[in-house]
Amino acid sequence: MLNSTVTKHFSTFCSLNNLKPIRDFVENQLLDNHVDDYETAMIVLAVDEVCSNSIIHSNQQNPNSLIDIFLKLNNNEVTVEIKDKGKHFDYDSYKEPKIDALIKNKDKGSMGLLLVRRVMDKTEYFHQNDVNIFRLIKKVSCVEA
Repeated sequence: MLNSTVTKHFSTFCSLNNLKPIRDFVENQLLDNHVDDYETAMIVLAVDEVCSNSIIHSNQQNPNSLIDIFLKLNNNEVTVEIKDKGKHFDYDSYKEPKIDALIKNKDKGSMGLLLVRRVMDKTEYFHQNDVNIFRLIKKVSCVEA
């Protein structure tokens, strides 16, 4: 059990080349705090998807734009906030795609946010003070050190 709050921050430029360092940061923080391997992998997958969308769609891979990842562990709950100053995403109008239609049309895109919502317990999106904030929350199991 996580008995204390741990908060870590990672900042990098909006380049797809920086997805691996982002994944490594999240994975290392979770494993260092004894989060279960499977849950760690699922959280890394969700963070990777949100960061990919931020880098590609919100920031158009602008190498001068920053993306910030804040990871908080508290009482067996992981909260990850991903922040950027790119183009606003209309989260409220997002409609989950129908899986059968995606398969029928052989659509390889459009499943990222669906995946994130399935992997995490809660997802939230805010746009305030010109900053996009995507918050991912998941209850986790911890293993003994």
